[in-house]
Amino acid sequence: MKTKKVSVVMLNWNTPEMTIECINSVLQSDYKNIEVNVVDNGSVDNSYEILTDRYRNLVNVYRIDKNIGYAMGMNYGLKKARNQNPDYFLIINNDTIIDKNAITQLVKTALKHENLCVVTGKVFHFDDRNRLQTVGNRFDRKKIISKKIGWNELDTGQYDNEEIRDMVDDVFLLLPIQAYLLTNGYSNYFYMNYEQTDMILRLIDLGFKPVYTPNAKLWHKGSYSTGGIGNPYMMYWEGKSNIIIHKMHQNNFDFMVFYITNLVMVLWSLMKGCIGSFIGKTKNLKSRYARFRGVLSGTIWIFNRENETGYNPFY
Repeated sequence: MKTKKVSVVMLNWNTPEMTIECINSVLQSDYKNIEVNVVDNGSVDNSYEILTDRYRNLVNVYRIDKNIGYAMGMNYGLKKARNQNPDYFLIINNDTIIDKNAITQLVKTALKHENLCVVTGKVFHFDDRNRLQTVGNRFDRKKIISKKIGWNELDTGQYDNEEIRDMVDDVFLLLPIQAYLLTNGYSNYFYMNYEQTDMILRLIDLGFKPVYTPNAKLWHKGSYSTGGIGNPYMMYWEGKSNIIIHKMHQNNFDFMVFYITNLVMVLWSLMKGCIGSFIGKTKNLKSRYARFRGVLSGTIWIFNRENETGYNPFY
């Protein structure tokens, strides 16, 4: 098993200290046939210099001058790592600490399923180390709605069985090389949000199973480099990517039902925000407006189908 090579790929954006913690945890793994790749995705600080100086000859650090987003940044790293002739890619968020036995368990599970799978494990909150973030997702394929399994639950062994899930996140995800070759990784239609959902759905259609193993563990901080969930920058991408994922994976009727319902909800939220702001009771008007702008951008995408450029008016 340990003759199988794993190329680890992560992104860094202005968070070198956090990335260092993640890299160190990967390097402490009991699975030794690994090669670590870090893509510095347009950082405006001295991340690249810090990482290259610290990990010279230990880690491959690549520099992109402009932040091209999660999906395309990760694709860049996967393409570079492809030259290492890996059997697997391990996609991992840089704001995480991985258990030393996790990679071994991920590979063991993949081999058990003859590599016709993608594999993830238990994701815990970083600041509450026995409280779960996710152990996979329930997913409604018709409505394109995902719900985390185990969110905020204390781990008491209730998810200690290996299972095939409807959907999994890519906080850490073992991807067999053949799965990558068949999909070319993430779609360039996405900057961030829903890119992993799209990739997993395409893999499911190709016969791959999303597998959860309880034996691989990781601790996740969550959304640090983007400023946290709910800020205008993130809400713009949420609004846009939500349109794209539904259009890509729904039939025309279901998409129209979603689109009209979603637009009404977003407009209603924006109107309430405007009224609340006028009377001094709403402080998140900019986030509501950002989501509306994202919906407009997603609507334009329906007609032009252009690859993502990374433009965000709330950057």
